[in-house]
Amino acid sequence: MNIIIKYITLYIDGCHKLDYIKRDMENSFNVLEKNGIMWMDDYGSGEIKNTMNKFLEKYNGQYELIHSCYQLAIKKF
Repeated sequence: MNIIIKYITLYIDGCHKLDYIKRDMENSFNVLEKNGIMWMDDYGSGEIKNTMNKFLEKYNGQYELIHSCYQLAIKKF
């Protein structure tokens, strides 16, 4: 039997390698409840910001941006 756990709030402050960032964001978004908040650290820097922006473009229309500065936060629809 497979049990899938969903989360209301997730905070990501992980490895700064771009592949890890993509994986962490994808995996987190997939287990985030509807109306759940995903908060991510280190949004303010170069390639990390670009990688996070690609995720935002991919999931455009599936979240509301609630904070964007050095950190990034979205609320899943």
